[in-house]
Amino acid sequence: MDEIKLKELLGSKCERLGIFEGDENKGELEAGQGDGLINDIPTVKELFERLIEEIKTSEKKISAIS
Repeated sequence: MDEIKLKELLGSKCERLGIFEGDENKGELEAGQGDGLINDIPTVKELFERLIEEIKTSEKKISAIS
């Protein structure tokens, strides 16, 4: 869904003020939707090692397609 359609759906609600207008006082911001997806809390080193491995895997998959 693009931003214009989403703005139309939200109308003048507090969500629109917070999310799209950046008004932290009158608007509302959403947070916490991804909490259930967290399985562990890696160190920065572990996080970057995972990221690098995922990049390498993705590169191999892309190379195989090309």
